[in-house]
Amino acid sequence: TTIGESFLISCTNFNSSVTLSSNVTTIGNNFMSGCHTFNQPLSIPSGMTSIGQNFMSSCFVFNQPITIPSGITVISSNFLYSCQAFNQPLTIPSGVTNVGDCFMQNCRYFNQTIVIPNGVTFIGRYFLAGCIRFDQSVTLSSGITAIAADFMNGCTNFSQPVVIPNNVTSIGDSFLYNCTRFNKSLTLPSSLQTIGRYFLQLCNSFNQPLTIPSGTTTIGMGFMNACTQFNQPLTIPSSITSINANNFMYTCNAMTSTITVEAPITVVGSGSPNTAFGTTVSTAPCYTTGITLAGTYANDWKTRFPDRTASPYRKLIVA
Repeated sequence: TTIGESFLISCTNFNSSVTLSSNVTTIGNNFMSGCHTFNQPLSIPSGMTSIGQNFMSSCFVFNQPITIPSGITVISSNFLYSCQAFNQPLTIPSGVTNVGDCFMQNCRYFNQTIVIPNGVTFIGRYFLAGCIRFDQSVTLSSGITAIAADFMNGCTNFSQPVVIPNNVTSIGDSFLYNCTRFNKSLTLPSSLQTIGRYFLQLCNSFNQPLTIPSGTTTIGMGFMNACTQFNQPLTIPSSITSINANNFMYTCNAMTSTITVEAPITVVGSGSPNTAFGTTVSTAPCYTTGITLAGTYANDWKTRFPDRTASPYRKLIVA
């Protein structure tokens, strides 16, 4: 009924059939981790209730159908981590509540639709990070309240609409970092309070309208760093009182649209006026009631962008 830890770990040349008895309900950690050449059909018994970490981690050439049994409630970390050749349909059962870190990280050939059922309340880091050929829709669970860091970091071919469901209050670092082809709608929920660092950094094709919800209070540094094609009006809502100057919209050189700051704001961090927005964004008018400077380059900000509360409004290259 139970297979212990590290059953075939690092059997790098193993490529024969594996048959699991229908009586097996539990598989320990590292079941076939590091079986680099394994590429045989593998059936997980329908009565399975627990699969440990690193189930098939680094099975580089594995590309066979996998069915996750309906009795599984927790998908442990590194389930198919670095199964680089894997490109089969994969369904997360409705009974799953928790998906661990690195679910399919570095599955470089994977390009199948992913649906995260509404019963899932937690998704770990690096969910699809490094899936460089992935360009399919992702349906997120309505049950999650936080998206962990690096959700789709490095999905360089991805360009599908993204809807963050209601009830999500925080998005971790590097959500769509280095998704260089991404240029579809991105919908953020009214429940969102925190946006982590490097949110859209290096999304250098992105040029879609983007609304920061009015209840958002925190935006991390590197927010849209190197979004070189972005040229849409952007409003920083009054709920945000402080922005980190480090690479907030650095080299957004196409930006000529209006940037609206709804309330007095403090620019913090070590970024200088020349390393926040790209220099050409100085053509973008900014309507604001005042900016307070702090950090290493405070005097530089004050010199370059003197405070104005009436027309003509300052042109903003900050934050």
